[in-house]
Amino acid sequence: MASIRIGRWIFLFFALPIYVTGCVSAQFSQPVASFRDSVSSSASVISSYYTNLNSFERKVYLESVLTNPKARVLAVDANGKPTPLRGALFDGRSIKARLDAINLLGAYGQRLADLAGSKAPSQFSSAATALGTNLTSLTGTFQSISSAHTANPQTTTDATAASYIGPISSLIGTLGQMYIEQDQAKALGIAITDGTPKVNQILDLLETELKTIIEPAQITGLLQELSDKVLDYNQRVDAANIPPPANPNDPKAVPFSEEERSAALTDISGALSRLDVALV
Repeated sequence: MASIRIGRWIFLFFALPIYVTGCVSAQFSQPVASFRDSVSSSASVISSYYTNLNSFERKVYLESVLTNPKARVLAVDANGKPTPLRGALFDGRSIKARLDAINLLGAYGQRLADLAGSKAPSQFSSAATALGTNLTSLTGTFQSISSAHTANPQTTTDATAASYIGPISSLIGTLGQMYIEQDQAKALGIAITDGTPKVNQILDLLETELKTIIEPAQITGLLQELSDKVLDYNQRVDAANIPPPANPNDPKAVPFSEEERSAALTDISGALSRLDVALV
């Protein structure tokens, strides 16, 4: 999470002198590039959370089913809500929309770096147009996801998609203003005074989801994983120590060798380690 804040502070650090002096020089190219790189770093960290979210939840869900002989593998639960088999928090489309938002913020940072290092704002125009087109498409995606949730709140999972529509739409407007501005310093001034709050809004949304939705779900999943592994181990110990049957129909002991116990305890230790890391 720190990489998000680093990007913001770098942006604010160089914003004031550019806007006040109206002078663009080589000294500002590096801060802009640093902002771009920090957003890219944030994207890498955040993307890994979203990318691994459903696979992790699905793994924990299936392990839980494995330890309960009566449990069925279900795509939706008794209330019609998606289970982790399909994505209990965000489905694939919602995750892709957020990854696209992260990548486009990185592209925005790159466009600013291009503009800060260019003597001709016209060189910025075509790339900014393409970015605006992609952002417009992404706005439509979030609108579609939000509409689906509004229509079926009990069977869809993405309750926060609507929050992205406003800041992304506003960022499109900022790009439009930069596109028509022929003065390099003024274009960067627009990017800073108008664009920064919108970029930060999007970063805030992503950060809030990580803190309030994804990280708690991860910890819950890790606790469930640990509980399932401990339960499975103890059940196998019990099964291995069943007394000799009194008649042929009584259950028989199921061997649980030292090698198997060692492997199972290693799994438990690994689950504890993952939980410790998540709780830090």
